Amino acid sequence: MESSGIWAQYKANAEQFICSCAQKSTQNFQKTPGGLLWFQPWGNNQYVSTATFAMSTYSQYLSSKQASLQCSSGIVNPSDLTSLVQAQVIQSIIIYFQVLPFKINELRKLCLNSHIDHQNSDYNIGVIVIFFYYIYKI
Repeated sequence: MESSGIWAQYKANAEQFICSCAQKSTQNFQKTPGGLLWFQPWGNNQYVSTATFAMSTYSQYLSSKQASLQCSSGIVNPSDLTSLVQAQVIQSIIIYFQVLPFKINELRKLCLNSHIDHQNSDYNIGVIVIFFYYIYKI
């Protein structure tokens, strides 16, 4: 990747984001008591899924380069990111199955309506969780 220009800015922003997720930044993202990244009260799952995907991808990139990420508050190794990804998947699974009975009831109601909101990403979290589950074989 170029060391200057727009791509360097994208890389720097992505690395800052990952450092914040890994709690190695001066501006870390909050976590729930269970350890799930916390971005906002509504639709947090879509942000967690996106962050988890970014961390997973960057972990694989760092592994292929045999490199680590230097953050403002420490170093993040690929294994650190993999552990964080696994923790996010586990917490997402726990939360998903805690609300599953409610979601099944809501889906039943939606099926009775003629219009279904396909933009509601909360119904897709199960697919994302299963995807990461099989990647990391937790």
